[in-house]
Amino acid sequence: MSEYKLKVSLETESRKIDGVPHCSLRFEYETRKSFLEISFHRTIRVPDDETSYVLPPDHGPFPIYSVRKFQDTLPASMVATGGCLLLMYQREAMWMYFKASQPFAVKVYAGGINAVLGEPRKQDMGTVLRQTTRLSQEKSIQDYVVAGPQSWLDGVATHDGSFDVVPLKNYHNLRLKIKVMDHGGGHTYYYALKPCVIHETH
Repeated sequence: MSEYKLKVSLETESRKIDGVPHCSLRFEYETRKSFLEISFHRTIRVPDDETSYVLPPDHGPFPIYSVRKFQDTLPASMVATGGCLLLMYQREAMWMYFKASQPFAVKVYAGGINAVLGEPRKQDMGTVLRQTTRLSQEKSIQDYVVAGPQSWLDGVATHDGSFDVVPLKNYHNLRLKIKVMDHGGGHTYYYALKPCVIHETH
């Protein structure tokens, strides 16, 4: 188990710039050079149909804002949860990029659903039965990304094992909850991020 404390901060592209939106979350230890950076990249939203599309382009990281900075104008429930938020248009989609100095286990929950396994964060008997079935079929029940060896996450798993984008209708209630664990399992850190959808009028 690690003896060092894991801390989190918001980073800009240049640490010398003050007052600009942040572009990544940085998890690091206080007394050694081990870190994990997570950024949230803007891309286009493909149609929600059964068609397979080529990988959409990367349009750079979304600006990230601390909830504390806007605590006077945000809903009380969001302020109480803390974390950070980003703004996105309805026509946009998002994928996560990981940069790590060593392997970190990262669990991502989107709207209470594990993005890797497609199971709810609060397990019930149905969850246990599905995992038992997967094990009997020699399928993985890994519910985390190994950041470092894996550098991105661009969808959400479903019960049947497929991997899809988050449906647009679900974005209004979407909250990302990120759980970071070091390679020894010694420390965990939860962080909440709320994508706020900007409604467009035509």
